Order: sequence, then structure tokens, then C-alpha cells
Amino acid sequence: EKLELTAVNYHDALLSLNRMNRLAEHSLAMVNRDPDRTALWVKSLLLGLSVPEVAETIQSERGDALELLPEFARLLIRAQILQTQGKEKAARRSLREPFRGPWNLQYIQEQIALLLRLGAPGEASNLLGYYGPGLRIAESMAQQYLINLASNDEWGAQSVFRGLLRKDLSAQRILRLQLLLIRAPNRECFLQLHRMLQADAQLAEQVNGAVMWATGLVCNAPVEAKTWQRDEHLIYGDGYPAIDQLDFMTARMDLKNSVIHIINRVDLPRGVIWELLARMNQQRQLELPGG
Repeated sequence: EKLELTAVNYHDALLSLNRMNRLAEHSLAMVNRDPDRTALWVKSLLLGLSVPEVAETIQSERGDALELLPEFARLLIRAQILQTQGKEKAARRSLREPFRGPWNLQYIQEQIALLLRLGAPGEASNLLGYYGPGLRIAESMAQQYLINLASNDEWGAQSVFRGLLRKDLSAQRILRLQLLLIRAPNRECFLQLHRMLQADAQLAEQVNGAVMWATGLVCNAPVEAKTWQRDEHLIYGDGYPAIDQLDFMTARMDLKNSVIHIINRVDLPRGVIWELLARMNQQRQLELPGG
């Protein structure tokens, strides 16, 4: 138990420091050692493989280990490597068909997310049509929100988000909505969530204010975001950084508006850190020559 706990703590340290090379190597090594957390290790492996030099190293040096992963995980890993290498058509072809074996919700989410990053919302929608009957209604709606925004259907996305807000909400379900907004920002949807929580003091008290603050910055609502600053979520320092937005184009920890600085200064859940780093890595790759 101590070994597994140490492995998870080491994972979280690598994640917060954006050490994508070591994160990918560690996650791949842990898949077979810690099968109860396979989905966690695969998710972080996928994140690491979104960085070109990491994908090249893992594919060339650990290809045999990749082939030992569960079949659905192998499908995602191959597609991620293809995307990172710029082979987007091949990546889309490998992902457009639904997986016919045993389902895993996290892998379904990643398959749809990969297609959306590849600019294929229609194919992602087809997948949701196949997987949807086996998903909870709220999760199916969450995926539809992402697909609508990727299809430039902002009105449809906002309508779906309003529907999600009408569900029986808890702090955990609010976190799911925050993760959606970090992955696919929409200012009006964030304001809907902000206003709803402002009107429900009991639920607002259960929500992680630091996550609302970070989500508001991502969604271009800094004034509302600052109302959620709660000092109990600070890791160090005597206050939140005085910033109005996050800079996803730098990986420097010393810049107060960088993602790396924020995730090491403010206590954020692992899922939020994943989404922030995924967004940072994606935007930085797009700015590279040929990206």
C-alpha cells in the first residue's frame, strides 16, 4: 500500500512540475504494477504523449511495453502518437469506429476528446450516438456540450449546459462542469454556473473556490472569478496572484500568470491540473512551426 501511495504522490509531483517525459515513463511502468488504477496511468500517459519529444522517445524505447496495454488503451495511445507526429488523417481513421470490446468511461471520454482535437466533431458525434445509450444522461450531455462547441454551435452548447445545471447538483458534479469549461471555455456558461452558485449559499460553500477562480480566468470572466478566491486553498503565498487571465503559451514557473505557477501556488484537484496542462500543451504545440 505504501508503494502504491508513493507512486501516486510521485505521479502528482511530476504532473505539477510538467515533467512530461518522466510522467509518461512512470505512468507506463505503473500500468502493470497497479492495475486498480490503470485508467489513471493511461490518462497521464496520453497527456505525456501529447508532447512530440516524449512521444518519440516512448515509441522508440518502450514500444514493447505499449503493446502490453489493454486493447482500448492501445487504440488511444496509437492515435495520440499519430496526432503528435502530425499524422492527423491516420489518427482520425483509427478513432472513428467505436470500440467493440468492454467499455471504460474514461477511455470513451478520451476517444471523443481526441477526435475533437483532430477537428472531427461529426465523427465524435457518431461515436456518442453509439456509446450514448450506455452512459449516464449527464455524461452524455457533457459530451454533447463539447461536441457542440467544437462544431461552433455556441447556442446549442449553452442550451446543453443549462440542462446540466438543472440536474441534482453536488460539489462533485459541479467539478465535472468546471472541467468541461476548462476544456472547452465559454464565458456565458461560466456565468450561468457562477450565478446559480451565488444564489445557493449552501452549495457554494461546498465548492472549491480555487477551481471556480481558475475556471473563471480560463472563461474570460476575471471579475466574477475573483469573488471565489479563498485563502484556504493557497499552497504558499499570502494571496492569489493579481492576474486576469492564464498564459497557456509559457511553461515558466516564475511567471505569475503561467499555468505551472498557478498549479504550484494554488491547491487544485488532479483532474483540474490535467485539464490545464492538456490545454497548455495543446496550445503550445499549435504555435510551433507546422503546428
